[in-house]
Formats: sequence, C-alpha cells, structure tokens
Amino acid sequence: TREGERLVVWAKRILAEHAAFKAEVDAVRSGITGTLRLGTVPTASTTASLVLSAFCSAHPLAKVQVCSRLAATELYRRLREFELDAVIVHPETQDSDDVDLVPLYEEQYVLLS
Repeated sequence: TREGERLVVWAKRILAEHAAFKAEVDAVRSGITGTLRLGTVPTASTTASLVLSAFCSAHPLAKVQVCSRLAATELYRRLREFELDAVIVHPETQDSDDVDLVPLYEEQYVLLS
C-alpha cells in the first residue's frame, strides 16, 4: 500500500540513523584517534619519550609523528601555523602570549667540582 511504502522509507531512515549512532558510540568508547604531531627541541628528547609513553598508553589508537632537531623559534612558528599540534620547548615568555604553556617539570642544575 501507499501508506506502507511511506512507513518503509521512515523505517530505513531510522535504521540508518541507528547505525550512525552506533558508529559514533564506538568512536567515543575507543578514545582518541588520529595523529598527534609533536615538535621538540633536541635537548627535550628524553622528556618527549616520557610524555609520549604516557600518551600512547592512554590512547593506543592514536598515532604520533615527532619532529625534532628544530630551533624553538621554528617550532613556535609551526605550532602557530597548525603544522604541529604541540611542542616541547623552553618557554620564551616574550613570544608565547598566544599559546598555552603547560609546565612539564622544573630543571635543576648543580656544579660539581
């Protein structure tokens, strides 16, 4: 019947929406996916490995690309131009008003003689 055909159209829409909803729930449950693009200065390689180890454990479906051996100014530039998602650098306070700074640790140096 004509009425039945109209109901079939609605039933197909509902089933399609249900499938999309299930896919979205699965994506939310699986956690962060995609690729994290991290930049580091050469002296931060140890720190980067610690941070990435924790990140990868918490988000096993995420991939990581590391861009190292660049100067801090170049890393800041790439961050601002969205070529990198995060960078590990020594803070340059005069050049960091437009980025969020999250301290990772405090360094202490001593002189031994």
